[in-house]
Order: sequence, then structure tokens, then C-alpha cells
Amino acid sequence: MKKFFSHLAVPLTWTLFIQVLLCLPASSIPGMKWHWIPFMDKYVHIVLFGTFTSLWCYYFSCKERSAEKLRKIFLWVFLTAVANGTALEFIQRYFIPGRTFDGSDILANTAGAGIAWLICNIKLLKINS
Repeated sequence: MKKFFSHLAVPLTWTLFIQVLLCLPASSIPGMKWHWIPFMDKYVHIVLFGTFTSLWCYYFSCKERSAEKLRKIFLWVFLTAVANGTALEFIQRYFIPGRTFDGSDILANTAGAGIAWLICNIKLLKINS
């Protein structure tokens, strides 16, 4: 399992998946049957960006680096996730037909990335120390 997740293709594929998914026009997204679950779309954003952060942090943690260097890299991964999630909301607002800007999606993206960042700092840095 470690060998699979240590390949660059894994976080890159997830990153591409998020970009495509969040840039699809609203008309190409099938109707969601989860409308009865409150805030389900926010949970999806938390998972998308939490996974993004986790996969990139794990990838970098598999390389020979000091814990201090990894701490800095993990922070950059978190900041990149937040910037990416924010940019995608503006792209949806201005460029994707039928999609709208939602500030609470940015908060959900940030929460997912933040939770993953915290877990990675606790678990992965402990392994690399």
C-alpha cells in the first residue's frame, strides 16, 4: 500500500480529478439523491480537499527529508489546497455555466485541508522523526 501511495501519479491524479469535477457545467452533473442529508455538498468538499492534502503530504513524507523540512512542505500543501479551492469557486462563478460561487464551499475546502494537515503533522512527522 505504501508503495502505491508514494508514487507521484496518485496525488496528481486526485488533483486532476478535483479540477475536472469542480469545473463540470451544472447540466453535466447528474441529480443528487442526497438532498435529504443536510450539508452533504459540504461533506463532499471536506473529503475532496482533505484527501488532496493527505495524498500530497504522504507523497512528500515518503522522500528523504527532515521533519522540519516536511513541516514546511506540509504547510505549503495546505496553503495550495486552500488557494486551489478558492480559485475553483471563482472559476465556477465566472466561467462554468450553471455553477455558482459559494463561500461556504471555500470554508469546507479549508476545513478538509486543515483537518488533513493537522493529522499529517501528527502522524507523518512522528514517523519521519
